[in-house]
Amino acid sequence: MPRRNLSLQLTNELDRWIKVGSIPQQVALRARIVRQAAEGASDKQIAHWLSVHPRTVALWRQRVRADGIGCVWEVGVSTKY
Repeated sequence: MPRRNLSLQLTNELDRWIKVGSIPQQVALRARIVRQAAEGASDKQIAHWLSVHPRTVALWRQRVRADGIGCVWEVGVSTKY
């Protein structure tokens, strides 16, 4: 599957997660971080837009790359760096 189609599928899935009102806030924030990363934004830009530390953005970018998108749903996961 071409990379662009995969990125589009990923952002569509993340958009669905973000719009669901019943998901935990931390999951929604992670989904927003990963969605912006998939769109090509830098860690610094994402951190500014979402009012989080750039290391938090880098952490979730790294976790999703290593463990897949499902890790975004792991409630209770520490974001300490």
